[in-house]
Amino acid sequence: MNTRLLSLCLLLLTAADALSQCKYCNSYEDFVNDKWQPLDTLYSKKHGKGYVFLWGVGGYKLTTGDKATDATVKKSFAAMQGDNLFVNGHRLKCGKQSMGKGFCKAARINRYNIVFTSNIMPADYNSSQMAGAMAATIGAIAVQGGAIGGAVAGLAGGIIGGTMGGMQATKSMKHPVCHIVAPSSDDEKQTTIVPLDDHLMDKLLLSRNLTKLHDKYYAEKDKDKRMQASRVIPILEKAGIIE
Repeated sequence: MNTRLLSLCLLLLTAADALSQCKYCNSYEDFVNDKWQPLDTLYSKKHGKGYVFLWGVGGYKLTTGDKATDATVKKSFAAMQGDNLFVNGHRLKCGKQSMGKGFCKAARINRYNIVFTSNIMPADYNSSQMAGAMAATIGAIAVQGGAIGGAVAGLAGGIIGGTMGGMQATKSMKHPVCHIVAPSSDDEKQTTIVPLDDHLMDKLLLSRNLTKLHDKYYAEKDKDKRMQASRVIPILEKAGIIE
């Protein structure tokens, strides 16, 4: 296949992807209740490393070709381009600190929870502090797999909200790490952010008896490297935890 024909094929594939099942939702509440607004087209453009370094999460700019619609999408909570889910970094809060600008790729765990990647981590994040508090919530997510009930969602919000409430400052990581979006205890229309660390991976994998994937995760001895999204996401996919 010559270069010109290959370029044409890639262009057609990009256009087809942009035209397939494009939609957005205005709020986390709409996301939970599967209330999406249709879009004719949606294009995603990856920001450069300088932008991500400055703003952390938000590696993608989403456009539709129409300025008015672009302004609406820019304020949305999430958008979908075919099977690709994007969440708005500016709408994600760690305490009162925004997780950045622009959109980042994400994956849905269940009705209430989302995994997304970010270069931002709470500066005063203490893994052991969160371990016991998150055990019940992540265990419930791991065992039930699909949509979790209101009682579990409330438990998740209460546990996470109480643990994360004091975390205001953030730091930039060299490589993206995974975080979980969950409902806030004070208002289920709002979200709270939890870093996906060793303790949460233990609960997600061992509660499903996925010992081989658990061993694979810990095959990397360096904790910072082990938590990198490039390692965690494939394991979550193989485990069937993310869609």
